[in-house]
Amino acid sequence: MYNLRDDNSSYALSLWQSAVISLKDTYGEITYKNWFSHLAVISLDNGIMTFSAPSRFIREWICNNYLDYIKSVLELLDPSISAISIEVVESTQLQQRVDSIVQTKEHAINCDIFSYPLDERLNFENFAVGDANRIAFSACTMVAKNEKSIAGTNIIYMHSAVGMGKTHLLQAVASHIRANSSDQRSVLYLSAEKFMHLYLKYLRANDLIGFKEKLKSSDILLLDDLQFICGKAATSQEFSNILTALSDANKCVVISSDTSPFKLALDQRAKSRLVGSLVIEIEPADYALKVAILKKKCIQMGQQISEDVLALIAEKVLSSNRELEGALTKLITFASLSGQDPNLELANRILKENFASSDVALTPESILEHVANYFAVEVTEIKSKSRAAGTVLPRQVAAYLLKTLTTKSLQEIGKMLGGRDHASVIYYCKQITAKLISDSKVILAIDEIKAKIA
Repeated sequence: MYNLRDDNSSYALSLWQSAVISLKDTYGEITYKNWFSHLAVISLDNGIMTFSAPSRFIREWICNNYLDYIKSVLELLDPSISAISIEVVESTQLQQRVDSIVQTKEHAINCDIFSYPLDERLNFENFAVGDANRIAFSACTMVAKNEKSIAGTNIIYMHSAVGMGKTHLLQAVASHIRANSSDQRSVLYLSAEKFMHLYLKYLRANDLIGFKEKLKSSDILLLDDLQFICGKAATSQEFSNILTALSDANKCVVISSDTSPFKLALDQRAKSRLVGSLVIEIEPADYALKVAILKKKCIQMGQQISEDVLALIAEKVLSSNRELEGALTKLITFASLSGQDPNLELANRILKENFASSDVALTPESILEHVANYFAVEVTEIKSKSRAAGTVLPRQVAAYLLKTLTTKSLQEIGKMLGGRDHASVIYYCKQITAKLISDSKVILAIDEIKAKIA
């Protein structure tokens, strides 16, 4: 007889019994009985969830038709699950049958499926801080340390392009609070996808009250990638209700998204609260911050890489911080496996595709062109000495984007803008930074120009 392994058995069973509800709702009772009911949980080990099937035919049919969906459902419940394995066990006496596992929907809901495992590497110590993300870092550390915000709001909204550190900061807040035994606050970290999945699961189980109470009972809600909820009427409405309840109860809410709150497809009530919150944009890393990120990554990996190689990667990779770290990891891995020194020659050879994709992605000239097109002016007008109302804002926006999206120095940017000095560039950037807090026109312009550039 094939016995369920003891390791993580109760947790693995609770995950599967919750997943079965989604499978039944999606494919129906007949499909469930014909195929899924024959699966039995064996183990959950190192991110691999293993099942048994009574015949090769059943195993192959499930693998060919349903395996991807099963994996996606289980990943939503526990993101650490990386693979699904099905073993053929030709026995009619399997001890763990799904039919005996799932007795009622209420029983499945009783397991703590809100628990979200955190990546221990995503902490404040491993987060590199620079001008592009300093405000976001400070705001998140204040939440983690339970310090009073000077902004006068209990909602923090961070937005940026992908791979700029939003998830890192949210998980760092959760990790800090959970690791501090004297901190009695309850913290709940959820991705927007999991929020949506849990909402639908509780809705199907006719227990929305339980869903709401679980969220409202947390002192701090950390919600990652809000944009995935937008446009889904029922889920976004429920989010709006939860946000209102938590805000009115003076609970802390920290949200991340890839777009500004002004552009969210949410109902007006939720959108108004988010626009009125502490809105922080994490900007693309400048050269100094990229070098700092690479050094943090080297320490984390226990590797020593020369300054000239780090400088090359920081200069050549112009996309996200995630791709920056990916390039470094690729170099270190190749060097380790081949027994070579990770020097400049090897970096140029191994990372040529990484560098090539960035080389064609962005130039100062293309930024000026995009700014001019957006504001319907000529590039020559942006560079001119004119102080006409129609050229001042485009010039300031151009300076801001050149500083945040390229590695050019202030002096170089000043030359591109008609021979202005570095003090003028600093002034332009400060003007835009201030307007990005509350000026919807400027926020929209920056977001749309960045989208065009991308």
